[in-house]
Amino acid sequence: VGAHRRNFFGPTPTIAGELWKRAFWCLVCIDTQSVSCHCLFLIISSLCLKSFHSYDLDFPDCDDEYWVQPGEQAFQQPAGKPSTVSSWIYFLKLLDIFGLAQRSIYAVRKPERWTSNASWDENIVAELDVALNKWADTVPEHIRWDPHRQDPLFFALSASLYSCYYWAIMVLIQIHRPFIFVPGKGKGSGMKYYSSLAICENAARSCVHVFGRLHSRDGEHGYPSKYPSLFNSAIVLLLNLWGGRQLGLATDPIRVMADVNKSL
Repeated sequence: VGAHRRNFFGPTPTIAGELWKRAFWCLVCIDTQSVSCHCLFLIISSLCLKSFHSYDLDFPDCDDEYWVQPGEQAFQQPAGKPSTVSSWIYFLKLLDIFGLAQRSIYAVRKPERWTSNASWDENIVAELDVALNKWADTVPEHIRWDPHRQDPLFFALSASLYSCYYWAIMVLIQIHRPFIFVPGKGKGSGMKYYSSLAICENAARSCVHVFGRLHSRDGEHGYPSKYPSLFNSAIVLLLNLWGGRQLGLATDPIRVMADVNKSL
């Protein structure tokens, strides 16, 4: 129906238009995450949202309760009122970065101009690192991760958002994983190898700590996204511990196993 284009919605926002917009962005989430999990969603297989360059739709930027307001206030987030939907916007921005990794590092068939450049992989990882750092620097204060945040809703939203930021196969670890090989036996070598190793371990540990804090406050609430996140984080910690021993690196197995046990 063309709901992936900005001109589909017209100059005046409507409830129907907002619903179309959110439905589309939900499909983007499902499509990108299904690729990351190597799942097949036949219902959207024909959609094949390959790139954020394929559409020019704006992000949803107003909480539902402010859609129906008098005059020009309609569909406007009140000044000074933190938006809950902003956590979804920043999740979508993370998916944009992840999509770039899918289309570059994990592309089955790369353009010849890329494969002929020996340092291409290293350059694209550096660009992705810059994008992730920029993402982290621009996250609004009300959804930044703060383990002591009092507001229960924004605490839960920020925990979910930052678990995705740290999640092994979603962002950091997914991007750096191709470079985690024993030097001399794969792509990794020298400082590049050790840098990726440290980044992955820190991301995994941070993810465990975010969910540990969430669990201590909210208990056994339904956060289904935490299970693959915790599983992948624990696996990365164990692999890094094993790899460090193989290389004769100084490791702290007690600290690592404490985080693994926290995941369990």
